[in-house]
Amino acid sequence: MRNLEGDILSEVVENGMSSQGLMINETRGAKGEYLYESNHGPLTRHFLEFSDGKDCMSNPSATIYVWALALRRAAEIDSDLKLKSFSEHLIESLHLTVDRDRVITQDLASQKSMTIPVHENKYVTTDEFINHI
Repeated sequence: MRNLEGDILSEVVENGMSSQGLMINETRGAKGEYLYESNHGPLTRHFLEFSDGKDCMSNPSATIYVWALALRRAAEIDSDLKLKSFSEHLIESLHLTVDRDRVITQDLASQKSMTIPVHENKYVTTDEFINHI
């Protein structure tokens, strides 16, 4: 499967499960190379709002997760134990932020597949979410 086909397929699944901004792609090449990317969801619209000085409510979970996976893979290739530890702590911190602490952005809470109880007006901005992690 080519990368473009994977992008299309993952976005079909993403829309079907109402999980925009949470899906990631991991592409493995025949020679051992890896490509990690998050699906785009509403990112462009949120970037434009951010550029206008407005607070953003987009959830950066998928983007943080793919960066952590890429860092962990780089750590494995370079045998860098500190980088591996950092990437694993970042992944764990992301999970704890949402699952244990119930800190989420409004777009994540509005997903139909979300089972985390959150009271209305208890959302955080993108910056507050990142700072919590």
